[in-house]
Amino acid sequence: RNVKAKGIDLSKLDFVVLSHRHSDHMAGLSHVLSTNPKVKIYAPKEVFGIYGSSLPSTFYRKNESLPSEMRYYDGKPPAVMQFGTAWTGANFERIDTTTEVAPGVWLISLVSDASGTKELRELSLAINAPDGIVLLVGCSHPGIEAIVAEVAKINPKIQLIAGGFHLVVAPDDIIAKVATSLRDTYNVANVAPGHCTGEPAFAALKQAFGNRYLYAGAGTVLPLGTGAGARAQRDDAAALSGEDLETYRRLALLSSVLPTQNNQFDILITGGKVVDGSGGPRFYADVAIKGDTNAAIGPLAAEAVPFTLAGGIFDVPTAENYPREGVTTILEGPDCSDADLALVRCQQW
Repeated sequence: RNVKAKGIDLSKLDFVVLSHRHSDHMAGLSHVLSTNPKVKIYAPKEVFGIYGSSLPSTFYRKNESLPSEMRYYDGKPPAVMQFGTAWTGANFERIDTTTEVAPGVWLISLVSDASGTKELRELSLAINAPDGIVLLVGCSHPGIEAIVAEVAKINPKIQLIAGGFHLVVAPDDIIAKVATSLRDTYNVANVAPGHCTGEPAFAALKQAFGNRYLYAGAGTVLPLGTGAGARAQRDDAAALSGEDLETYRRLALLSSVLPTQNNQFDILITGGKVVDGSGGPRFYADVAIKGDTNAAIGPLAAEAVPFTLAGGIFDVPTAENYPREGVTTILEGPDCSDADLALVRCQQW
């Protein structure tokens, strides 16, 4: 459904990268192969891995005193033993070292040493874009700092890191250390964390990076090339890009305004669905009013309720009786029509 919603033609893929063997990172492969069965698939190389593997037959000890029927391969094994994959016929290329797979496109291969995922090999995708490295991480099981350190060997200028930072169960001190390291040690320009990063880490990274923290929810598009870190969009009836992205960033920075400074405003409307007229997607937020001005817009301070907050609506009536709810400006032409907009007059409500 997501692929269809984004209008992506999987038959035109040049290659696929599977970060690691966890099901939430590879469950969509069967669908990809149903559309593009011969596409090249880069996957971690692991002993007896799910993506297929091979071993030299010299790895096991032999005993020639046994009858042939009790021996592996009747006592005549091939020089290299090939093992199957869950996707028969798929075009896998298994990677076990950092590799440039296309000009400026690198796969970073590292192994986790963390409890619960020891010996798990994971691939990250690094693109050497004009503004610096754009790094896409899957789950960062080997550690986001270790991955960034490896990428910095290719190009120390890192424009953007997007994906899962695997801090979802990390304590606050570890989260703070990672956020500071990415910002100050590796001088990462922009971050777009998602997936397994975790809510406390979202908050810490947003605080550390300010307006260089990019939203990375389902449907987000992060363009590459010049200015890659400065543009992002999310399809939700309309795109979030350009001025809309700046609006999002301002909203994100106001995350602590409404709960702590309500006394500074005349009116606080909580839980509204905001339609701000920018062309961006609707969103739930609190709106604070000071005098006759929207003084601040921020995240919910209470559970959302079913009403809509919107700017004034322009209406071009075609009859005397028409709905007036929400209409702040009426455009009228001769005979109450829009036939001659040269004679338009504005009636303010």
